[in-house]
Amino acid sequence: MENNSTPAFRGLAYIVFKNIKLNDFNNKIPIFSFEVTRHPNVNYSKLKNINNTADLIQSIAIIPGSGEFILDPQIQYKCTHNNKVAVNCHNNLKLANSVVSLNQLLNTCSNLKWIAPVVCWFGTNLEADKCKVLPKVEYYDYGPKWQVADYNRNEAPLISKDFTGNLRYGGSINDQSLLRYLALLKSKQLKIMLYPIIMMDINGKPWRGNIHAPQCNTALNTVIATFFRGGKEYTTINPKKGSYNYFILHYAKLALGKVDAFIIGSELKNLTSVYNSFSKAEKFPAVLELIELAKAVKSILGNQVLVSYAADWSEYHHVDTNDGHYYHLDILWACEAIDFVGIDAYFPLTHTQDSNIDIKEIKHGWESGEGYDYYFDNNQPKKFDNVNLAWKNIRHWWSQHHIDSNGQKTVWAPKMKPIWFTEFGIPSVDKATNQPNIFFDSNSNAQQYLKYSTGAVDFLIQSKAIKATLEYWQQHSDMVKNIFLWAWDARPYPTWPTNTYWQDRALWETGHWINGKLTGTNLAAIVTELCTKSGIDIVDVTSINDEAAGFLITKNHKAINIINMLRCCYFFDIKTSATNKISFVVRNHKTNLYLSVKQCVIQSCKAPVNYAIISQNQILNNINLTFINTNNYCLTTYNYASKDHNQPYNLNLPVVTSIQHAQNICQTILKNANIESIVLNFALPIRYIYLEVSDIIVLSTEDMEFIVRITNIKYFQLIIIITAVGQKIEN
Repeated sequence: MENNSTPAFRGLAYIVFKNIKLNDFNNKIPIFSFEVTRHPNVNYSKLKNINNTADLIQSIAIIPGSGEFILDPQIQYKCTHNNKVAVNCHNNLKLANSVVSLNQLLNTCSNLKWIAPVVCWFGTNLEADKCKVLPKVEYYDYGPKWQVADYNRNEAPLISKDFTGNLRYGGSINDQSLLRYLALLKSKQLKIMLYPIIMMDINGKPWRGNIHAPQCNTALNTVIATFFRGGKEYTTINPKKGSYNYFILHYAKLALGKVDAFIIGSELKNLTSVYNSFSKAEKFPAVLELIELAKAVKSILGNQVLVSYAADWSEYHHVDTNDGHYYHLDILWACEAIDFVGIDAYFPLTHTQDSNIDIKEIKHGWESGEGYDYYFDNNQPKKFDNVNLAWKNIRHWWSQHHIDSNGQKTVWAPKMKPIWFTEFGIPSVDKATNQPNIFFDSNSNAQQYLKYSTGAVDFLIQSKAIKATLEYWQQHSDMVKNIFLWAWDARPYPTWPTNTYWQDRALWETGHWINGKLTGTNLAAIVTELCTKSGIDIVDVTSINDEAAGFLITKNHKAINIINMLRCCYFFDIKTSATNKISFVVRNHKTNLYLSVKQCVIQSCKAPVNYAIISQNQILNNINLTFINTNNYCLTTYNYASKDHNQPYNLNLPVVTSIQHAQNICQTILKNANIESIVLNFALPIRYIYLEVSDIIVLSTEDMEFIVRITNIKYFQLIIIITAVGQKIEN
């Protein structure tokens, strides 16, 4: 339709069909379903420090790295009982899963520049000289043609099964499937970092970083050579089949002319730290092997392709030996075949028992705390005696010369090469920033939740931590040039994780995946638009910089009523200032002031502190929350009760959110109902004028003590009249 003939239905989205062929639909008008989304009509450039998390993401890793045809953009089929069944199409669009997932990724992360497809072979033993690195298949009679390196389906070993009888992993990705996926990425004008990784196909699915060699063994160099090359008789560029180098060089040759960066290894921590005290020239033999491997890969791919090693966050810096500390990877980082320092940056960012962690606290965690100011020794914090050993002080490490314990300066020069975070990610679980490196998997050795965590699902802390990290390091881009978020799954959401076809589906809720967890807009932007439409321009929304999936307004409401509905979901307060600026602030959970009743002002005949206690049978403890589910955009009612015998309170909120966030909303509402069961009124002299709505006060009377949150402040002459809610502090 021409622009000059478009009807002026402002504020509406409409679709016009022209010459539709009804014979394809039995000569009937079909039923159409459309999803129409609109971002808040605000100028983000004028919103100080307000960003959508998804818009900050420029680089991301694609997992799971295993699954024979999981990356293939062409649909592959197997034949069972004379039926042809698609093995990589589990969606209604009749497209390969990887294509649908990639389209979802590009729609979610509009500023994406780099993709890092993960490809896995499998280790067979944690002892380096006994460990073979092999591609594996799921079944011998599977159907679709499969070829990886020199292995076909009948020659490759099978993936082993766990104690439940299920396959531990999907098979290694078919070479031709990978090549087609790389071509698809290039057609989208994306840069590619190919990321080969070892997965351990043994009991417990241990971390590859646990592959080890004996310390202080005269045969140590032989053990290391066996792992990397297959033995001392083999060379770096002509390794034995089943060796680590064979694995890496295969992908270097396969990726020639198709990638922009290449990783030669990842988190081989217990190998790179192996210290040969018997040799002066080869103290760290595994590091020397990686240097030669980097040179071989560079000779294959050419100087136009960036090459590096992805060191674990606890590996990149230095290693402690019986002879003192050594910057053992410096010779690798300084090697001419290595273009950047690669770090899988799962550093601890907080050390807190508080679930309400804000973005400022997370940003501060990059320049303070564990690994920066102190380390733990037998669970006791100890300050670093030597700042040079502070392994989270990345800037200091990057900008200084390094001196080993023997007094020798290493080959590293200050600011020698840029740093890339080859991985960075956060699980979507309570207090995730305490230990971002924890990957929970009930079928692996990683079965513990992280420090102080309840194990509750928490999408918000994941989003906050990603946003805080990307904002922080994009402001320090002189050092950290690229950050690959871990991770996006090649299987489309919500088919994965809801389809029972995949065994790992239960890991999505608390895992590092961001599929289906990041939303399309921002709470600050929604509130700003509501205020602007009400004629209020002077607002501060920097404190409520949270993700919001959406909000449905079907009829006229006062803006304050809509904002109050949002407050029920995101738990923020409203405060005003003398300059007529309205601020929206997240609820504070840290005590701002300790007061005695003697500091209160007595008003006429009233007591200094007046309070009313809500009786126990009136406290909310059972709630039905009706909301719009992000999985299917249908109304969903979620019930949550701390005591299930009471009549539930029905709360209808026109918010678009996930079942996990709905659970968090209900838990927080009921928690607040219990800890805010007392309403207090008291007055203070004008010197406390700095107090604000949402501030926390501990108020002591002669016979009891309260912890309260300010909900309202009024000024009368030189008196501040405060209303607050809270609870008694039990001694």
